[in-house]
Amino acid sequence: RYIFNWAHWGIGSVTEIMAVAAMFLGMLQSSLPLPQPWATHVLIGYVTWLASLRFLLLMHKHLYIKKSALGSDDTQAILSDQSEHGRWV
Repeated sequence: RYIFNWAHWGIGSVTEIMAVAAMFLGMLQSSLPLPQPWATHVLIGYVTWLASLRFLLLMHKHLYIKKSALGSDDTQAILSDQSEHGRWV
């Protein structure tokens, strides 16, 4: 499972980088009449939004794991109750 997670993350990241590079290169085609400065700014805004979203999700994951590693009494009580009885009653 560990290898699959890293491979899935790596392949997804490489594909996303290639897709953004293809969008930037595709804007240079002469057959695509785009308003040049406006389209470039929109694409730069998209890449900035994508990078900031990834960073925010990474920070959320880091802070969530840090808090859950400490463990709360409620979480431990819920987990211990489920493992002891094993039924709904």
